[in-house]
Amino acid sequence: MEVGYYAGNRERLYKKLCPGELLAIFSGEDVWKTGDECYPFFTERNFVYLTGLRCKSAVLLAIKDADSSVQERLYILPPDAHAERWTGTRVKPHEAEAISGVKDIRFTTAFDSDFKALAYSGNYGRIYLDLYRFTPSDADRASHKFLHVVQREYPYLQIGNADALLRELRLIKQPCEIEALRRAGYDRNFAREPPTRRRTIVNVLLCDLLPPNHINHWNQPLFQMYFSVIHYTAFRAFLREFKRILRNLSAH
Repeated sequence: MEVGYYAGNRERLYKKLCPGELLAIFSGEDVWKTGDECYPFFTERNFVYLTGLRCKSAVLLAIKDADSSVQERLYILPPDAHAERWTGTRVKPHEAEAISGVKDIRFTTAFDSDFKALAYSGNYGRIYLDLYRFTPSDADRASHKFLHVVQREYPYLQIGNADALLRELRLIKQPCEIEALRRAGYDRNFAREPPTRRRTIVNVLLCDLLPPNHINHWNQPLFQMYFSVIHYTAFRAFLREFKRILRNLSAH
C-alpha cells in the first residue's frame, strides 16, 4: 500500500476522536514460548492498518488538542547493534517516516516521559487503547499492560476502546484495498465457488445483515471477494460479529 493509504486511515480515525483525547496503538511484543525461544512475531493488525510498519515494541501516539488539531508521534526501538545481531534489524527513523507518513519519529525510551507530561498537563481526559481480545482468557497484550499503568498512575483518565472505532473503519474498504484483493485473486477464488454457495453468501450478507436503507450503498463484488476467503467452519461466528458491527453503524 502507498503511504497515503495509511495516512488516510489515521485521518479518518482522528476524526472520531473528540478534542482533549489521546490515542495509543501498540505494535506488539514477542510472546515467550520456552527457554530462550519466542513464538514468531506478528505485528498487531490495527497498528499495521494505521502505519504500514511491521516492527515490535513500537507505539503510535495521537494527541487531539482543544482546537481539534492533531499531533501524531511514532515511537520505535532505538538502534542497538548488539541486539540486532540476535533479533534482526530494527526499523530506522527515516524508514518509519517513509512507510507511515508520520513526521515526528521518536525512540521508545522517550515514550513514558512524554506520556506522563501529557497526562499531567490537565488538557486531556480520555485515552483510547486497542483492547481487543479474542476470548476473555487471552493473555494481556502491550495495550492491556499499558491500560494497567494508566489505571494505576493516571486514574483520572477515562478509557476508550479504539478497537470499536477501528472495526467501523476497516469494515469499509478503500479502493486500493479492493484492487489489492483483485490482484491477489480473491475474486477468482469466489468465482470458483459453487453458484449456490456464492448466492448464499451474498444474499445472507445483503438481505439479512444489512439494514434496508444500507443495501444500495454497499458494493456487492466487494462482499464477494472479502468473504470468499473466510474459512467456512468459522463463518457463522464471523457473521454474528459482523451483524453486531452493522447494527452499531446503522444506529448512528
